[in-house]
Amino acid sequence: MDQLPARLSQDALATSSETTINLIEVFAKRTFDRSAFVTPECYQSPRGSKSEKSETPFPAGPILLGSAQLDFLPLFQGREIFTQSLLIHKSEQPYDDDMVPVNLMPCLMVEVNIEGDGWLPRKYTNILSVTIESIYNLPNVMSADMDYSVSVNIPNAHSEQEHVVIHGGTWKTGTNMCNMKLWPKGHDPEVNRETCYRMADTVDTIHNKINANLEKVANPGSDPRVEFNVIKRNYLMEQASRLFRKNLKDYRHLPLEVFISRPGMPKDAANSLHLMANVDLSTLLYPGVSRCRASCGLRTFHKKEILQRTGLQSSYFAPDVNVGKCATPVVDKKGGKAKDDKSKASKSDKGASSKVQDLKQLLPSPVVVEEPPSVLVYGNQQGERTFIVVEIELQKPLEMQRPIEDLTVDLINLLPPRPMLSKHVISARLAVKQYRDGIKQLTEDILSQHDKFLVDMAACPCVQFGIRDTKNAFLTFLQKNGIYQTYLSSFTKIACVAIKEKFPYVEETNPNNKDYQNYIGEVFSSLTKESHDMINLLSKSGVEPKATTIMPKEEDLFLLYGEEACEIGAILLADRYFLERVCQAKKKATSWFDYAVFYLKTGDEEKAFECVRRSLLENEKFKYSLLMFALLLCGRNKKEEAETCFLTAMFFHPTWLEGWVTMHLFYSHIGNSEGADLCLEMAHKYMNTPKSNDYFTNRDNLIWTTSICPNELFFRTAALLIKMYFFEFAEKSLTHTKNGNRGVYHYLLGVIQYYRKNYEHALVHAKEAEQLHGPDYAVNALAGHCYLALDKLADAKNEYMGVLESFDRPDDIHLVFVYLALISERTGDKQFAKKMLLSACKYSPTPYTWLGVGLIYYSQKDLISAEQCLLQANVCDNRLPEVWGYLALINLELARYSEAELCYKQTKKNKIVNEELVKKIEKAWTWVNKTLY
Repeated sequence: MDQLPARLSQDALATSSETTINLIEVFAKRTFDRSAFVTPECYQSPRGSKSEKSETPFPAGPILLGSAQLDFLPLFQGREIFTQSLLIHKSEQPYDDDMVPVNLMPCLMVEVNIEGDGWLPRKYTNILSVTIESIYNLPNVMSADMDYSVSVNIPNAHSEQEHVVIHGGTWKTGTNMCNMKLWPKGHDPEVNRETCYRMADTVDTIHNKINANLEKVANPGSDPRVEFNVIKRNYLMEQASRLFRKNLKDYRHLPLEVFISRPGMPKDAANSLHLMANVDLSTLLYPGVSRCRASCGLRTFHKKEILQRTGLQSSYFAPDVNVGKCATPVVDKKGGKAKDDKSKASKSDKGASSKVQDLKQLLPSPVVVEEPPSVLVYGNQQGERTFIVVEIELQKPLEMQRPIEDLTVDLINLLPPRPMLSKHVISARLAVKQYRDGIKQLTEDILSQHDKFLVDMAACPCVQFGIRDTKNAFLTFLQKNGIYQTYLSSFTKIACVAIKEKFPYVEETNPNNKDYQNYIGEVFSSLTKESHDMINLLSKSGVEPKATTIMPKEEDLFLLYGEEACEIGAILLADRYFLERVCQAKKKATSWFDYAVFYLKTGDEEKAFECVRRSLLENEKFKYSLLMFALLLCGRNKKEEAETCFLTAMFFHPTWLEGWVTMHLFYSHIGNSEGADLCLEMAHKYMNTPKSNDYFTNRDNLIWTTSICPNELFFRTAALLIKMYFFEFAEKSLTHTKNGNRGVYHYLLGVIQYYRKNYEHALVHAKEAEQLHGPDYAVNALAGHCYLALDKLADAKNEYMGVLESFDRPDDIHLVFVYLALISERTGDKQFAKKMLLSACKYSPTPYTWLGVGLIYYSQKDLISAEQCLLQANVCDNRLPEVWGYLALINLELARYSEAELCYKQTKKNKIVNEELVKKIEKAWTWVNKTLY
């Protein structure tokens, strides 16, 4: 610590003679003559008489046992007293047989105390630490016999810019065995420089804007490097801290110079190399960030460039020398005053000089030769850039982060007020029914969890939980996954409601009261009886209950119906399906979010905005709603509100990779480079985190699929943004993947253009993806959709047939089946159209597919089969007027007039708009009336 106050002093350390002798024995590797370490007339032999005195003199000079480093950082952190245990290191490096274990090395306990309070200001101060690590990818001009120095320009405690110079870079190859940071070199080279701070052992925290090969940092191998590993601290007072913050806001970079010279040679251009680097520290301006580790490319020194980028006024290694020619006075030999040359000039000379001066003004000005720009430095045979790794760390961040309480309040202010609902009134009968339903759901969930447990035990033959008993192992499985606690809280909740409504008790709740004890027994017996009755209904006598067959939930079916209706152009029908899903779903947050996605697809951002707000009212931690809300606010130019939503989402879901990348795109969009760099660093940190298996990530869209997308940051984020129909941010994400998988890049661009209804442009991208990625069912399906939108039925059918013949396609390609049936019906191939629709009904039956099959059967006069298909469509959705209308026609033709009348009433009730179908029904009724009457 360079800037120490004058009042700070270190007490003298007294050491006993016995301790000193022990230290000498350890470091001198020999037994010390203890008789030589005796003070005359002060030592009395314990074995001899008291009057006997030793005449052996004290050693002539001091003996260097070793050195240690005392760190005064706790004093600058506000502590008035601290204690440190210092290991004393020998100046000479021992051989293997002479090495001493750390626990046997001599240790010195030091206590530092400073008296008085207020010697150091506590507020608005900071400590700046600069660590110079190593230079990699060295060019051929560098060698091991050169001197290497680095200079960094940072403020000192008194707000003055100073050059912090670090000398002594060493030429190293292979892995670094010492992972400790070093203090700068002092006057004594034998003093130990190791600190108690360890070097970072990973490269995930390095900001790599130059795309350097960081594998050289993690595994240097045999490639040489210039190693410093030196840490330098500066204490910053209030003005110095503000100056450092101002410089970062103005330039976003810190100047760094590297000087390489030959020892013993003149430090001129022929024998030295002057390089520079601009350390990007914009991340430190982000709230809560106090550390930045960056890789910086080296280039030749250029004064104007480093001045423009970092504001460096003068270089340490090449200082500006203003050499001015001063007029030398001439002294008279007689001792008179100095005479100037001008005083000797005659009047004619003055006139001549004025004419010359006028002529000089007429001469053209000299040509200013610009200094050539700086040149990048490249190293090894592969031609990779030479770079240096630098770490900057502050004790306190320059910008304080916002607490989660403020984020929560700001988010609540963005949401509409919650509606005031009436109190929930429940009767004793409903409470018991709720209790029984809860027992049923708990039992079924326990069985499903037990199935998962058995699968895990079968996959891992070892005893996973340390218990060989299956029952106890299953209980441990539930406890470790948090399921047991959920069961306990759920059962407690439903039991309390049942007890409160069915067994109200208003008497004294004394445990010794007999009536109260009887009440407890009655409640326990009743609840146990209800539980046993429900479990007996779920199982047979003597047989363990089996879990019910998992069927698709109705809300999931409505989601499929809505997406299909939207793709075929039935927007009003799709809107009804999504609205019914909201009404019937138990998790309202997800249903409102899907409703918002639907409105974004149709281009109605206002309704999407309201839907996502309702979703956040149901669950303010739902990450997809927070992400959508933030992007919608960004589209309305409400940057602060959007940032609040992003920060809230990442606080509750810190390992969400797509969230960090989207936040990076948002910060890049608004010009916040420090926030963008930090988010990208966090995304790389959680790159290996397993994907979240939620319904939105795993569900493929009917038009396209994410199965061919690689597991890469920006591809995953682009796929998520396309699913949410934020195409602008999706394209920004894809711009970072140009050097990656070009085939998938064009495929996703084709999907975006398809949704924008630029079908020809989308088709170009699909063909480009097919050439780069190769034949794939997803690419062929996208090309087929484009041809169908362009009304090129033959080309579309060829693409769809290629999808059917693909060996790697999934079984359920719902929209391909539907569109192939549509094309075949238009071209007159009704038999193939029926086959395709039945294939769609096999995997994902919908009202539309059953209706289509029924109409084909009806056109072929197969009334019984047509009726069965229409009845299946009615099971899926009993509010389709076309289904009721054709059922009325079939019943009329089968002479079932009462059923036909009921079907016709349902047709009118559901507001049929197909006038052609209405005319057919009325014509059939007219013919029936004529026939009967």
